Amino acid sequence: MRRNVWTALLLCGAFDCATAHAASFDCAKAKRPVERAICSDPKLSAADSAIGVSYRNDLSRLSSNSVGLLRVDQVQWLAYVQQLCRVNEPAVTRATAATCLKPLYDARIKQLRSAVGVRDGVAFLTRTQFLAEADAEGGNPNMPAGEHPGYGTLQATWPAADTDAEEWIAWSAGVEAHMLKTAGAGQQQELINGTKRTLPKTWDDTMAAGADSQIKGVLRNVEHDRVTTVITAFGMGHGAAHPYETSETLTWLLKQKRALRAEDVFADASWKHRIGEMAWADLSARNKKEKFLYENIDGPQVKALQDVLSDVTNWTLEADGLHISYPDYTIAPRLYHPEDTVLSWTQLKPLLAKGFVTP
Repeated sequence: MRRNVWTALLLCGAFDCATAHAASFDCAKAKRPVERAICSDPKLSAADSAIGVSYRNDLSRLSSNSVGLLRVDQVQWLAYVQQLCRVNEPAVTRATAATCLKPLYDARIKQLRSAVGVRDGVAFLTRTQFLAEADAEGGNPNMPAGEHPGYGTLQATWPAADTDAEEWIAWSAGVEAHMLKTAGAGQQQELINGTKRTLPKTWDDTMAAGADSQIKGVLRNVEHDRVTTVITAFGMGHGAAHPYETSETLTWLLKQKRALRAEDVFADASWKHRIGEMAWADLSARNKKEKFLYENIDGPQVKALQDVLSDVTNWTLEADGLHISYPDYTIAPRLYHPEDTVLSWTQLKPLLAKGFVTP
């Protein structure tokens, strides 16, 4: 059903479809269920009009390449909200559809109003993906449903540079690739009913199965030809005991057109050993005050700890030093969630690679 709705929207054009629902639309000519639902509710009609205004404003500020991206994203969003709110199902009344659509429209207004911006002389567009998949059959019928019963959902937002500069085009591709990885692209997924499948490597509704999730990419800073983007994911599995949350840092080297590697920061061959000792000194001191580490995390060379320290997506380069984060369940239960270890650049100076510039 989603694919059919999306195809119809593409055929009529993203902007034409969006404006057809606006408050200025002649409701006497409304034919499609979503149009009738909008016309039945003054607040929803006003929200639809506001979306049209923000959408037109965004289009006017973008290059031709990014205009196409925003149009595709908007078309996908239109199909998404119609699917979640079941507007095409005969049993769903206009009032019920309007009640479901209103908060989704309000959220989209906020997104569009901040979708285009300029930072350090570069224009950016906030890309979006709105994915939904019907919950798998064969699961526990008593399992608590999500925000939209019957569907798993995934909302993803991330920045893309609106420029022809090759180094920024490479960065945009790198950010989206990391977003896809976070969404599970190419990985094996197990459904509630026990079946397994491999997720595609491009955005797909199957990534939304069995949970209500959000993935956000946020541009933190640009300095010394390095671009720092923080990518967080959080959500709630249907029937899960508690939510989940992850955070990773993508540090991108513009000139090299690639992500940061450990050897870009450290030259000394003993860096893993030395970093392990420094991090362990911090963790063990904190653990004495309030025990939070797993019992098997008992020294600087423990594999679980070394795996965290060696993963550059757990590193954030800050003015006060190298921040190392500890993902949930790696060295401690989620309940404790250890604070970052911060190693000052003064501490690290003997290990730093030639040519590395601190923030």
